[in-house]
Amino acid sequence: MGKQYTEELLRVKLKTQEQTLQYISREIHDNVDQVLSLAKVQLNIMEQGNTLNIQLLSDLKDSISKAMLDLRDIAKSLNTDRIKLSSISEMTNHEL
Repeated sequence: MGKQYTEELLRVKLKTQEQTLQYISREIHDNVDQVLSLAKVQLNIMEQGNTLNIQLLSDLKDSISKAMLDLRDIAKSLNTDRIKLSSISEMTNHEL
């Protein structure tokens, strides 16, 4: 395996890292940010009402749980991608 192969592996690795970061950015913006924004609105409604609304409190807990689950899923996907990337990195390090 020559220098050209090693360079191609490095390009693939960089492209994969870029795609992973774009995925994370989209997931955080599209999912987590929206869920946390909803939770903030729910808190504001509760604050303005000056009363404890059990249903709204339950909805708020659900929103926070969803945000936590989304973040956990993103973290798991990062772990998987990191394993894949380290495998490519190990291959290229042996060539250099």
